[in-house]
Amino acid sequence: MHLASPRARTAIVVTAAAVIGGLAAYAPAEASPASPTGAAAITTAFKFNPGLKLLDKNGANTGAAEPSLDVDTPGNVYVTGPEGVPTGGCPFWTVHPGTFNAKGLPYDYRGTFDIDHGGVGGGDCDVTHGARSTLPPGNNADNVAVSSLSLANLTTNTSQDRGKTFMTPANNVSEQVFGVDRQWLVSDRDLKTTYQTVHDVATANIQTSVSYDGGFQYVQNTPQIVGDALLAAQNDNHFSPSVVDTKTHKLYTAFVAPRDAAGNDPVSGGGEDAVYVAVGDVCAVACPKGGPIGLISWTDYKLYQTPTGHVGEDLAHIFP
Repeated sequence: MHLASPRARTAIVVTAAAVIGGLAAYAPAEASPASPTGAAAITTAFKFNPGLKLLDKNGANTGAAEPSLDVDTPGNVYVTGPEGVPTGGCPFWTVHPGTFNAKGLPYDYRGTFDIDHGGVGGGDCDVTHGARSTLPPGNNADNVAVSSLSLANLTTNTSQDRGKTFMTPANNVSEQVFGVDRQWLVSDRDLKTTYQTVHDVATANIQTSVSYDGGFQYVQNTPQIVGDALLAAQNDNHFSPSVVDTKTHKLYTAFVAPRDAAGNDPVSGGGEDAVYVAVGDVCAVACPKGGPIGLISWTDYKLYQTPTGHVGEDLAHIFP
């Protein structure tokens, strides 16, 4: 969900065809005959399995839409999707290709990680995995962090056992800013930190918060769009999920926004006609493993803008 988007949300059956197909249906073909030059051309056959419908415990469609997906280090696949704010919540599934539960299904429905645990939400949902679970090694799972949008704030929760159990009650107020939209999650396994980026409705900036407990509680850090030169971007932008460079621990977020202040004019402006990337130096002050880290230093770079004269050519196709 993004408040600036005119597109209506359409309820769809959440599928995981790409995951199941990608993990289970790769089959190498025989090598082709050698070419006249002696170089052998190797071909492979690849196809997707039929789509896997993720249903609730009664075998019914939950109505969840716009799914988010994550695969942890041991290979557990997690899927969630919003069912409607504020009480629809975020249904959650654990997909396990190659194994089946008592019902003969390659996935387990875990209920909602927000509503079923005393929370609110269902506007947008996201999931990521962090460091290894603290449960015994036989658990074979990473820590899972999830978040659910209530628009007033964000509800967050965590699981150590592939979603079998979540914290109760869920954290209904994980952000220090109120009035938020479209959150994304990413973890740095080495620093044992989880980052949540979110659209601040009041300022239209991209806010960053940090969790040191696997994604249950978050502490506000620095906004990603900085400097007077980017005031236009602060007024109007759409941004991508953040990614972590595991060697430098830097954070990267792409966003589209106007090239200048004139771009905010709804009549003569060019709209979001430039592409930027925000680079966050997490270790600018301090970044000990397990935290707390210092203030993240952000630098914004303009990567591309539409050619001069292309007034009204808007790049804001939801999320870059």
